[in-house]
Amino acid sequence: MTSVVAWRRILGDEEVVCAVNTDVKRPGTAWVRADGRLHNGTATLDYRYTSHPCRSRRAPVEASNGRSVLVSVPTAGRVVLQPTAA
Repeated sequence: MTSVVAWRRILGDEEVVCAVNTDVKRPGTAWVRADGRLHNGTATLDYRYTSHPCRSRRAPVEASNGRSVLVSVPTAGRVVLQPTAA
């Protein structure tokens, strides 16, 4: 079975989202819950690291299942997202 495995870590007032795609044939996506206290309004997360060098963008934190972000992970890849710098 292949899937996107995602987790998040909070240190102080900053949350980091990490994800790994175990599928070696297709890219994957997953909704990851975000801390509603840290991400309100129009918060976004930046892809700070990705195993796919052309992938550089932002992901909005949306009102889905509380607060969540849709993470896209390249084939057999990994990503790290951090809050957008002010």
